[in-house]
Amino acid sequence: AIVVLRDGHSVTEDELNRLCLDKIARFKRPKRYRFVSALPKNSTGKVLKTALRELANAPDNDNAHDWHWTATWTAATQTAI
Repeated sequence: AIVVLRDGHSVTEDELNRLCLDKIARFKRPKRYRFVSALPKNSTGKVLKTALRELANAPDNDNAHDWHWTATWTAATQTAI
């Protein structure tokens, strides 16, 4: 799962696992979590799903925290996240 945290909030993978196990079936729980600063979006503000799939399928040794998106941002889309 790709996780974007709101400013001032924090969560660990263990906390996400417990939340998922409480709310959904075990087989539906994400196998791993990738924390990113923002979702990749195109110039119209739509999420780039292909970029999300690439990140989700990247090897674990990649540093997901340093993932940088090249999408264009507007003030409206930044506040929506």
